[in-house]
Amino acid sequence: MSPKTVFPILMLFLVSGLGGCLWDKGSPEPTKSTDDGKNSDQGTEATDGTDTGKSTDEPDTEPASLEPETVTVPNTGLSEYAPISDLKLAVGGSDGQIAVSPGAEDELPQGPASFDVDSSGNVYILDSVSSTIKSFQAGGTPIGKINLVKDRAPFLDFSLAPSGEMAVYQAATDLVFVLPKGANQISQATPVRSLSSVQDFSGVFYNNDSQLFARDSGQMTYKVSSSGVAAPYLALLSMRNQMFFRTNLAPTSGVLYASKQLQASGYQGNAEKKYEITMDRPILSVTYIDSDSQGRPYLRVETDDSATVEQVKVKRYVMRVGSKPEDWTKPIEIPSDVYALPFRDIRIGADGSVYAMLVYQDRIEVKKWAAK
Repeated sequence: MSPKTVFPILMLFLVSGLGGCLWDKGSPEPTKSTDDGKNSDQGTEATDGTDTGKSTDEPDTEPASLEPETVTVPNTGLSEYAPISDLKLAVGGSDGQIAVSPGAEDELPQGPASFDVDSSGNVYILDSVSSTIKSFQAGGTPIGKINLVKDRAPFLDFSLAPSGEMAVYQAATDLVFVLPKGANQISQATPVRSLSSVQDFSGVFYNNDSQLFARDSGQMTYKVSSSGVAAPYLALLSMRNQMFFRTNLAPTSGVLYASKQLQASGYQGNAEKKYEITMDRPILSVTYIDSDSQGRPYLRVETDDSATVEQVKVKRYVMRVGSKPEDWTKPIEIPSDVYALPFRDIRIGADGSVYAMLVYQDRIEVKKWAAK
Protein backbone atom coordinates (compact mmCIF):
# COMPACT_ATOMS: atom_id res chain seq x y z
CA MET A 1 0.00 0.00 0.00
CA SER A 2 1.27 3.46 -0.79
CA PRO A 3 2.15 5.64 2.26
CA LYS A 4 -0.25 8.22 0.94
CA THR A 5 -3.25 5.86 0.99
CA VAL A 6 -5.59 6.79 3.81
CA PHE A 7 -8.58 4.90 5.17
CA PRO A 8 -10.33 7.32 7.49
CA ILE A 9 -12.04 5.72 10.45
CA LEU A 10 -13.40 9.04 11.63
CA MET A 11 -13.51 12.30 9.66
CA LEU A 12 -14.89 15.60 10.86
CA PHE A 13 -16.20 18.37 8.64
CA LEU A 14 -18.70 21.20 8.57
CA VAL A 15 -21.62 21.94 6.26
CA SER A 16 -24.18 24.73 6.34
CA GLY A 17 -27.19 24.16 8.55
CA LEU A 18 -29.89 25.79 10.62
CA GLY A 19 -29.62 26.31 14.34
CA GLY A 20 -31.97 25.42 17.15
CA CYS A 21 -31.14 25.58 20.84
CA LEU A 22 -27.53 24.81 21.82
CA TRP A 23 -27.83 21.64 19.80
CA ASP A 24 -30.48 20.91 17.19
CA LYS A 25 -33.31 18.56 18.16
CA GLY A 26 -32.19 15.01 17.58
CA SER A 27 -33.47 11.75 16.24
CA PRO A 28 -33.18 8.20 17.62
CA GLU A 29 -29.72 6.85 18.28
CA PRO A 30 -27.96 5.01 15.44
CA THR A 31 -26.80 1.45 15.68
CA LYS A 32 -23.76 1.28 17.93
CA SER A 33 -20.35 0.76 16.39
CA THR A 34 -18.43 -2.37 17.28
CA ASP A 35 -15.11 -0.55 16.87
CA ASP A 36 -13.74 0.58 20.23
CA GLY A 37 -10.72 2.33 18.68
CA LYS A 38 -8.26 0.61 21.01
CA ASN A 39 -5.09 0.05 19.01
CA SER A 40 -1.70 0.26 20.58
CA ASP A 41 0.41 1.62 17.73
CA GLN A 42 0.26 4.38 15.17
CA GLY A 43 1.22 2.26 12.17
CA THR A 44 3.86 -0.11 10.84
CA GLU A 45 7.33 0.62 9.58
CA ALA A 46 8.92 -0.63 6.38
CA THR A 47 12.07 -2.73 6.54
CA ASP A 48 14.17 0.30 5.63
CA GLY A 49 12.98 2.12 8.76
CA THR A 50 10.59 4.53 7.04
CA ASP A 51 7.09 4.92 8.42
CA THR A 52 4.43 3.77 5.98
CA GLY A 53 1.57 5.27 7.96
CA LYS A 54 -0.32 2.00 7.54
CA SER A 55 -1.96 0.06 10.32
CA THR A 56 -2.12 -3.70 10.13
CA ASP A 57 -5.75 -3.39 11.23
CA GLU A 58 -6.77 -1.28 8.27
CA PRO A 59 -8.79 -2.75 5.37
CA ASP A 60 -6.97 -3.73 2.18
CA THR A 61 -9.42 -2.01 -0.13
CA GLU A 62 -10.94 1.43 -0.37
CA PRO A 63 -14.37 1.82 1.32
CA ALA A 64 -17.23 1.30 -1.09
CA SER A 65 -18.59 4.52 -2.55
CA LEU A 66 -22.12 4.07 -1.23
CA GLU A 67 -24.40 6.82 0.01
CA PRO A 68 -23.77 6.83 3.78
CA GLU A 69 -26.53 6.67 6.35
CA THR A 70 -26.86 9.98 8.19
CA VAL A 71 -28.12 10.04 11.78
CA THR A 72 -28.69 13.12 13.92
CA VAL A 73 -27.12 12.89 17.36
CA PRO A 74 -29.84 13.72 19.93
CA ASN A 75 -29.37 16.90 21.93
CA THR A 76 -30.63 15.21 25.11
CA GLY A 77 -28.71 12.74 27.21
CA LEU A 78 -25.28 13.96 26.12
CA SER A 79 -22.52 13.64 28.71
CA GLU A 80 -21.62 16.84 30.51
CA TYR A 81 -18.38 18.14 31.98
CA ALA A 82 -18.07 19.98 35.28
CA PRO A 83 -15.22 22.15 36.65
CA ILE A 84 -13.11 20.14 39.09
CA SER A 85 -10.11 22.27 40.08
CA ASP A 86 -8.50 25.61 39.40
CA LEU A 87 -4.72 26.04 39.77
CA LYS A 88 -3.76 29.70 40.20
CA LEU A 89 -0.16 30.94 39.94
CA ALA A 90 1.17 34.44 40.51
CA VAL A 91 2.91 36.35 37.74
CA GLY A 92 6.60 36.98 38.45
CA GLY A 93 10.14 35.71 38.05
CA SER A 94 10.56 33.40 41.04
CA ASP A 95 10.47 29.59 40.87
CA GLY A 96 6.87 29.49 42.08
CA GLN A 97 5.69 32.09 39.57
CA ILE A 98 5.31 32.42 35.79
CA ALA A 99 6.67 35.44 33.92
CA VAL A 100 4.42 37.62 31.73
CA SER A 101 5.79 40.51 29.69
CA PRO A 102 3.78 43.26 27.95
CA GLY A 103 6.06 43.01 24.92
CA ALA A 104 7.34 45.84 22.74
CA GLU A 105 5.09 48.60 21.48
CA ASP A 106 4.20 46.74 18.28
CA GLU A 107 4.17 43.25 19.80
CA LEU A 108 1.63 41.13 21.62
CA PRO A 109 2.14 40.33 25.32
CA GLN A 110 4.52 37.46 26.10
CA GLY A 111 3.67 34.74 28.56
CA PRO A 112 3.82 30.98 28.97
CA ALA A 113 3.93 29.30 25.55
CA SER A 114 2.69 25.79 26.34
CA PHE A 115 1.80 23.38 29.13
CA ASP A 116 1.21 19.71 29.79
CA VAL A 117 -0.12 17.49 32.58
CA ASP A 118 1.34 14.16 33.71
CA SER A 119 -0.53 11.06 34.87
CA SER A 120 -0.39 12.26 38.50
CA GLY A 121 -2.06 15.56 37.70
CA ASN A 122 1.11 17.63 38.04
CA VAL A 123 1.19 20.65 35.74
CA TYR A 124 4.24 21.61 33.65
CA ILE A 125 4.38 25.13 32.16
CA LEU A 126 6.81 26.41 29.53
CA ASP A 127 7.85 29.85 30.81
CA SER A 128 9.10 31.37 27.54
CA VAL A 129 10.26 34.61 29.20
CA SER A 130 12.67 32.85 31.60
CA SER A 131 13.42 29.91 29.23
CA THR A 132 12.39 27.31 31.79
CA ILE A 133 9.78 24.59 32.24
CA LYS A 134 8.33 24.83 35.75
CA SER A 135 6.30 22.07 37.36
CA PHE A 136 3.63 22.32 40.05
CA GLN A 137 1.40 20.02 42.03
CA ALA A 138 -2.33 20.40 41.44
CA GLY A 139 -2.54 22.64 44.51
CA GLY A 140 0.17 25.00 43.23
CA THR A 141 3.21 23.80 45.19
CA PRO A 142 6.35 24.08 43.01
CA ILE A 143 7.98 20.72 42.22
CA GLY A 144 10.94 21.50 39.99
CA LYS A 145 12.40 23.43 37.10
CA ILE A 146 14.08 22.52 33.81
CA ASN A 147 16.55 25.07 32.43
CA LEU A 148 16.44 25.52 28.67
CA VAL A 149 19.09 27.09 26.42
CA LYS A 150 19.03 30.83 27.04
CA ASP A 151 21.37 32.06 24.30
CA ARG A 152 19.08 30.97 21.47
CA ALA A 153 15.56 31.69 20.26
CA PRO A 154 12.67 30.99 22.62
CA PHE A 155 11.07 27.58 22.91
CA LEU A 156 7.53 27.28 21.62
CA ASP A 157 6.09 23.89 22.58
CA PHE A 158 6.78 20.68 24.50
CA SER A 159 5.16 17.35 25.28
CA LEU A 160 5.46 14.78 28.06
CA ALA A 161 5.69 11.06 27.22
CA PRO A 162 4.13 8.34 29.41
CA SER A 163 7.71 7.09 29.94
CA GLY A 164 8.71 10.41 31.50
CA GLU A 165 10.67 11.60 28.47
CA MET A 166 10.07 15.17 27.31
CA ALA A 167 10.34 16.74 23.84
CA VAL A 168 10.87 20.51 23.66
CA TYR A 169 10.55 22.38 20.36
CA GLN A 170 12.53 25.51 19.41
CA ALA A 171 10.92 27.45 16.56
CA ALA A 172 13.85 29.41 15.09
CA THR A 173 16.06 26.33 14.75
CA ASP A 174 13.29 23.79 13.96
CA LEU A 175 14.89 21.48 16.51
CA VAL A 176 13.31 19.19 19.09
CA PHE A 177 15.41 18.48 22.18
CA VAL A 178 14.56 15.10 23.72
CA LEU A 179 15.16 15.12 27.48
CA PRO A 180 15.30 11.79 29.36
CA LYS A 181 13.21 11.33 32.47
CA GLY A 182 14.62 13.28 35.41
CA ALA A 183 16.74 15.68 33.34
CA ASN A 184 16.80 19.24 34.69
CA GLN A 185 18.45 21.01 31.77
CA ILE A 186 19.33 20.83 28.08
CA SER A 187 22.98 19.84 27.72
CA GLN A 188 25.43 19.02 24.95
CA ALA A 189 24.46 15.35 25.33
CA THR A 190 20.71 15.98 24.87
CA PRO A 191 19.45 14.13 21.76
CA VAL A 192 18.23 16.48 19.03
CA ARG A 193 15.73 15.88 16.21
CA SER A 194 15.37 18.24 13.24
CA LEU A 195 11.87 19.18 12.09
CA SER A 196 13.01 21.27 9.12
CA SER A 197 10.92 19.08 6.79
CA VAL A 198 7.71 19.87 8.74
CA GLN A 199 6.27 22.95 7.12
CA ASP A 200 4.31 25.37 9.31
CA PHE A 201 4.79 23.49 12.59
CA SER A 202 1.71 23.05 14.78
CA GLY A 203 2.81 20.86 17.71
CA VAL A 204 4.73 17.88 19.12
CA PHE A 205 2.99 14.89 20.70
CA TYR A 206 3.69 11.48 22.21
CA ASN A 207 1.42 8.46 21.86
CA ASN A 208 0.74 5.81 24.51
CA ASP A 209 3.92 3.97 23.52
CA SER A 210 6.02 7.15 23.98
CA GLN A 211 6.59 7.47 20.24
CA LEU A 212 7.17 11.07 19.19
CA PHE A 213 5.11 12.81 16.48
CA ALA A 214 4.93 16.31 15.01
CA ARG A 215 2.02 17.98 13.28
CA ASP A 216 1.75 20.85 10.80
CA SER A 217 -1.00 23.46 10.49
CA GLY A 218 -2.62 21.41 7.74
CA GLN A 219 -3.03 18.69 10.40
CA MET A 220 -0.70 16.25 8.66
CA THR A 221 1.19 14.09 11.13
CA TYR A 222 4.85 13.04 11.04
CA LYS A 223 6.55 10.31 13.04
CA VAL A 224 9.83 11.56 14.53
CA SER A 225 12.65 9.18 15.46
CA SER A 226 16.44 9.08 15.69
CA SER A 227 16.55 8.15 11.99
CA GLY A 228 14.65 11.28 10.96
CA VAL A 229 11.14 12.43 10.12
CA ALA A 230 8.95 9.96 8.24
CA ALA A 231 6.67 10.88 5.36
CA PRO A 232 3.47 12.51 6.63
CA TYR A 233 0.14 10.82 7.09
CA LEU A 234 -2.39 12.45 4.78
CA ALA A 235 -5.05 12.45 7.46
CA LEU A 236 -4.68 13.59 11.04
CA LEU A 237 -3.52 10.73 13.23
CA SER A 238 -4.90 10.52 16.72
CA MET A 239 -2.03 10.42 19.17
CA ARG A 240 -3.43 7.68 21.40
CA ASN A 241 -4.92 5.16 19.01
CA GLN A 242 -5.13 4.17 15.36
CA MET A 243 -7.88 6.62 14.41
CA PHE A 244 -7.75 8.73 11.27
CA PHE A 245 -9.94 11.78 10.77
CA ARG A 246 -9.91 15.28 9.37
CA THR A 247 -11.48 18.62 10.17
CA ASN A 248 -12.63 20.79 7.32
CA LEU A 249 -14.56 24.05 7.39
CA ALA A 250 -16.60 24.49 4.21
CA PRO A 251 -18.11 28.00 4.06
CA THR A 252 -21.28 28.55 2.03
CA SER A 253 -20.78 30.91 -0.91
CA GLY A 254 -17.58 32.19 0.68
CA VAL A 255 -19.38 33.23 3.88
CA LEU A 256 -17.37 31.71 6.71
CA TYR A 257 -19.99 32.36 9.39
CA ALA A 258 -22.83 30.56 7.55
CA SER A 259 -21.87 27.07 8.67
CA LYS A 260 -23.49 25.65 11.80
CA GLN A 261 -23.46 21.89 11.45
CA LEU A 262 -20.75 19.51 12.65
CA GLN A 263 -20.58 16.04 11.13
CA ALA A 264 -18.49 13.01 12.07
CA SER A 265 -18.11 10.27 9.47
CA GLY A 266 -16.99 6.78 10.50
CA TYR A 267 -16.38 3.50 8.70
CA GLN A 268 -17.50 0.09 9.95
CA GLY A 269 -15.84 -2.22 7.46
CA ASN A 270 -16.78 -0.74 4.07
CA ALA A 271 -20.00 0.86 5.32
CA GLU A 272 -19.88 4.57 6.08
CA LYS A 273 -22.15 6.20 8.64
CA LYS A 274 -22.43 9.90 9.39
CA TYR A 275 -23.41 11.50 12.68
CA GLU A 276 -24.36 15.15 12.77
CA ILE A 277 -25.20 17.76 15.35
CA THR A 278 -26.14 21.42 14.85
CA MET A 279 -25.09 24.38 16.95
CA ASP A 280 -27.24 27.45 17.53
CA ARG A 281 -24.56 29.86 16.26
CA PRO A 282 -22.20 30.00 13.26
CA ILE A 283 -19.00 27.97 13.52
CA LEU A 284 -15.78 29.79 12.61
CA SER A 285 -13.28 26.96 12.97
CA VAL A 286 -12.83 23.41 14.20
CA THR A 287 -9.44 21.92 15.11
CA TYR A 288 -8.38 18.63 16.63
CA ILE A 289 -6.77 18.78 20.09
CA ASP A 290 -6.05 15.19 21.16
CA SER A 291 -7.74 11.89 22.04
CA ASP A 292 -8.20 10.17 25.38
CA SER A 293 -7.05 6.62 26.20
CA GLN A 294 -10.26 5.21 24.70
CA GLY A 295 -9.53 6.85 21.37
CA ARG A 296 -12.29 9.46 21.56
CA PRO A 297 -11.21 12.69 19.83
CA TYR A 298 -11.62 16.15 21.36
CA LEU A 299 -12.12 19.29 19.29
CA ARG A 300 -11.69 23.00 19.76
CA VAL A 301 -14.74 24.73 18.23
CA GLU A 302 -14.79 28.50 17.76
CA THR A 303 -18.15 30.14 17.13
CA ASP A 304 -19.36 33.59 16.18
CA ASP A 305 -21.55 34.92 18.98
CA SER A 306 -21.97 38.42 17.53
CA ALA A 307 -25.23 40.03 16.53
CA THR A 308 -23.83 41.59 13.34
CA VAL A 309 -21.35 40.56 10.67
CA GLU A 310 -19.25 43.69 11.23
CA GLN A 311 -18.39 42.84 14.85
CA VAL A 312 -17.36 39.22 15.29
CA LYS A 313 -17.40 37.96 18.88
CA VAL A 314 -15.60 34.66 19.15
CA LYS A 315 -16.41 32.03 21.77
CA ARG A 316 -14.26 28.95 22.30
CA TYR A 317 -15.47 25.48 23.24
CA VAL A 318 -14.03 22.01 23.75
CA MET A 319 -16.17 19.01 22.94
CA ARG A 320 -15.77 15.27 22.51
CA VAL A 321 -17.10 13.49 19.43
CA GLY A 322 -17.07 9.91 18.21
CA SER A 323 -18.60 7.17 16.12
CA LYS A 324 -21.23 6.43 18.79
CA PRO A 325 -23.79 8.95 20.11
CA GLU A 326 -22.76 8.24 23.70
CA ASP A 327 -19.23 9.44 22.84
CA TRP A 328 -20.48 12.97 22.12
CA THR A 329 -20.54 15.56 24.90
CA LYS A 330 -22.00 18.97 25.47
CA PRO A 331 -19.39 21.65 24.79
CA ILE A 332 -17.25 23.21 27.52
CA GLU A 333 -16.90 26.97 27.11
CA ILE A 334 -13.29 28.15 27.51
CA PRO A 335 -12.94 31.75 28.79
CA SER A 336 -11.82 34.12 26.03
CA ASP A 337 -11.22 37.35 27.97
CA VAL A 338 -7.52 36.66 28.56
CA TYR A 339 -4.42 38.87 28.42
CA ALA A 340 -2.35 36.60 26.18
CA LEU A 341 -2.95 33.43 24.19
CA PRO A 342 -0.31 30.67 24.55
CA PHE A 343 0.79 28.60 21.56
CA ARG A 344 -0.86 25.62 23.28
CA ASP A 345 -3.56 26.43 25.82
CA ILE A 346 -5.68 23.24 25.93
CA ARG A 347 -4.69 19.68 26.87
CA ILE A 348 -6.63 16.42 27.14
CA GLY A 349 -5.77 13.91 29.87
CA ALA A 350 -5.68 10.17 29.20
CA ASP A 351 -8.82 9.84 31.35
CA GLY A 352 -10.64 12.45 29.25
CA SER A 353 -10.16 15.37 31.64
CA VAL A 354 -9.94 18.74 29.88
CA TYR A 355 -7.31 21.30 30.94
CA ALA A 356 -7.07 24.94 29.82
CA MET A 357 -4.26 27.41 30.63
CA LEU A 358 -5.49 31.02 30.88
CA VAL A 359 -3.02 33.91 30.98
CA TYR A 360 -4.05 37.10 32.74
CA GLN A 361 -1.94 40.14 33.63
CA ASP A 362 -1.75 39.26 37.32
CA ARG A 363 -2.06 35.45 37.34
CA ILE A 364 -1.96 32.20 35.42
CA GLU A 365 -4.88 29.80 35.80
CA VAL A 366 -4.99 26.14 34.80
CA LYS A 367 -8.59 24.97 34.87
CA LYS A 368 -9.66 21.32 34.87
CA TRP A 369 -12.99 19.82 33.82
CA ALA A 370 -14.03 16.18 34.17
CA ALA A 371 -17.06 14.22 33.00
CA LYS A 372 -19.94 14.14 35.49
